Amino acid sequence: MRGLLLLLLVVAVAGGLILVLVPDPPAELARLENDTTPAAVGSADDIAAEEIGRVRDDTGRNRTGSKEDESTLPNTVPVTVIVRDARSQEPILDFQFTIEGIDTELVGEGIQAGRVNLPIGAYTLLVRSEGFVPADPKPFVVPGGSSSVEVVLELRAVAATVLLEVLDQSGQPIKPFNVTIRSFVGTSTAPTTEYLPAQEDNPLTIHADLGTRLELVVEAQGYTPADPIEVRTGGVAASEPHRVQAFLAAQMAFSGVEFRLVDEDSSPVANLEVVTEKLQPDGDYTVLWRRRSRNDTGVYRLPDLAPGRYRMRLRPTDQDWITTFHIPLIEELEITGNEHVIKPLTVHLGGTIHLTVTDNLGNTIGDGVRVGLRYPDGEIRTSLWRSFVEGQPNDDQVPLTEDHLREATPARLVDPVPAGGYALELRWGTGPVVVQPVRITPGARTPIRVTLDR
Repeated sequence: MRGLLLLLLVVAVAGGLILVLVPDPPAELARLENDTTPAAVGSADDIAAEEIGRVRDDTGRNRTGSKEDESTLPNTVPVTVIVRDARSQEPILDFQFTIEGIDTELVGEGIQAGRVNLPIGAYTLLVRSEGFVPADPKPFVVPGGSSSVEVVLELRAVAATVLLEVLDQSGQPIKPFNVTIRSFVGTSTAPTTEYLPAQEDNPLTIHADLGTRLELVVEAQGYTPADPIEVRTGGVAASEPHRVQAFLAAQMAFSGVEFRLVDEDSSPVANLEVVTEKLQPDGDYTVLWRRRSRNDTGVYRLPDLAPGRYRMRLRPTDQDWITTFHIPLIEELEITGNEHVIKPLTVHLGGTIHLTVTDNLGNTIGDGVRVGLRYPDGEIRTSLWRSFVEGQPNDDQVPLTEDHLREATPARLVDPVPAGGYALELRWGTGPVVVQPVRITPGARTPIRVTLDR
């Protein structure tokens, strides 16, 4: 046999050059032949047929045809779906995906990566995998002129599942309801908050990481909010979900004021300080009380107000009850009886001033220094100042003063003011008045340093 082959080779050479064209394998097959992942075990032809067999059209029937036929479809682009674990960034080996478009609905499975060919256009990817929280739909585009598209999606592992059941006092399910979920991990990080309005699923499935403490606040129209429910997921994944129940009592008729506060982005104001004053017969307002409250929905109720005229100062704060850049609101209203007053309000972003006053020797001064704040309209209005030390966490530890400074430390304008051009008019004892222009910008603290003579 070997001699016969040599003889044929000699004859071919003697008769002239014979050129044999061997077509290059398709790019996808060449890539699969070099692939070392478990998806590429076996021959390239077997793998190509297997990849196509996993993709079905919208009738549910498996597509047929070779990988070579599919790769030559006009105006299509290879699309690879890659799914990873959100925490470890390792690929998820087994998942199911759905790709939806204007005229397309593909359902398939992937082992490390799902591959399909799609026409140019916009699509939405949905992915599920056992043991992972379903991800939100991810839009993507297959642009013209591209050689391939890679779509990456991350899934969060299901470590703990909480089933929340919301019932009335007779044990009947309540729908819809709102739930605020505050998640605490350890003691050094701030909690994350998620607000889920108008939930119809009862019980509601909530996914959480291991070692997380959840605080659930449940509300429903016509019911009194329940006390917060605390759930601890522990350090080991449980085979059964944590089952909790929230019982809501039917709400009695409410009388008083209900504030609904949002910021300029329509996000709820979650921390609020309210100072309530009541008009007295002598014409002066006296402070009745000051309350601080947290509500991730931005709804605050002041119940059972006696008839009379009230003035309320609404001051948004951060988690530590320190002033934010939002401008406090002053609301005046008249209460005549058992009415329910609803006040939707929007708080706006302003700016504030950090003021340092020194003498001619550069020493910081405060006692005896008076400060007037002239607004852009030319009027001087009351300004509240508080001495502070950088990094000090609690505003309440420092006395508040009106239109003057107290201690030989820098001072902060307590309430943010609207953006614009202002003027500080300062005087130390009987010394001359010094006018210092100030430009306030939203969401910023403007540092000002002024030197005074006595």
